[in-house]
Amino acid sequence: SVLSTVTSFPPSDAQLFPQYVFKKVAHLITDPSLIVRVAFAENIALLAETSLRFLDVGHSVSLYETVIGRHNRDGNCQDISKGEKTSQMCSSSSTTTMIKSSYDSDLSALHEVVLRWMIHITTDTSDHSSQSKQ
Repeated sequence: SVLSTVTSFPPSDAQLFPQYVFKKVAHLITDPSLIVRVAFAENIALLAETSLRFLDVGHSVSLYETVIGRHNRDGNCQDISKGEKTSQMCSSSSTTTMIKSSYDSDLSALHEVVLRWMIHITTDTSDHSSQSKQ
């Protein structure tokens, strides 16, 4: 729940969940203690939502930095002042910026991890799981 309070981070941290957090908590799904597995199950939604937010923000910032960097290199930008606010207006005659994004594959990887956890929880065959089919 601590990571759900983070509001600002560099784009490089967008992969924090698949590369670190998910790997550190994955063993909890098969923990021998029922209370640990239940606590993990109760927090899957928060983990999924927070990892999605990290992915969204990380890719958005990365995209923004790529586009702004491209416009600044072109030199076609001018500062516009409106009262106390200053912004940049950039124009490019017929320049197209191609941006390679891994957002779809990263999102698919997050979905896959959470889906595997949900399937494992709902099909648990341990002694503590539901015994309605016996």
